Amino acid sequence: MPNGYWPTFKYSALIGIFMTRTISSARTSAPASTFLALKKEYLAADTQRESVILQGRRVISASKRVIRDCLGGRQANLGELESAFKCLQKLVGSTGIPQPSYRAAAQEYCEAVFLAAYVSGKALPGHKILGCDAESYILGLCDLSGEIFRYAVNSALAGDFTVMERARLFLGQVYDELSELPLRGDARRKFDGIKYDLNKMDDHLLRRKSS
Repeated sequence: MPNGYWPTFKYSALIGIFMTRTISSARTSAPASTFLALKKEYLAADTQRESVILQGRRVISASKRVIRDCLGGRQANLGELESAFKCLQKLVGSTGIPQPSYRAAAQEYCEAVFLAAYVSGKALPGHKILGCDAESYILGLCDLSGEIFRYAVNSALAGDFTVMERARLFLGQVYDELSELPLRGDARRKFDGIKYDLNKMDDHLLRRKSS
């Protein structure tokens, strides 16, 4: 091998490798405009997400007022609740935010609407009428059990045990229907709570009959 050939070859090879890596890196790196657009979109989504959370809190607050009025024998303001929930639905629909971001509000909304319908002797509206997904509807239906038990106890304390008898039949039907579903997680835990409320009602009614 002639003198000076190897060093020259080695140097040329290194330059070639460096240039190849530089070109490859330049081709795969994102331009600054891409990151600017990314940041803008992310910040906008974060703002919308906060709006959904805030509106969800409004729905929960309105739901609790409806439940409190129903248990207290007062006229519930469903109009405020329905308006708040529709606003929440619009926010979720426009942002594409996943279900968990508003599910707590949706199930609380369902529970309040269910209780208002029950105490007024009306049939419970379906999930499509309410505009809720099936899981939120089921979670709200399971939560309804505890409120109906409290409603029945309040009536029993006032001397009317027929309310508890009707509540026992109603919750028994709800339990039987939901028992056919493969419930998991939160839904399963809340579903088991219905059985607990049924047992408590049975105890109250048995003590009533034996007294």
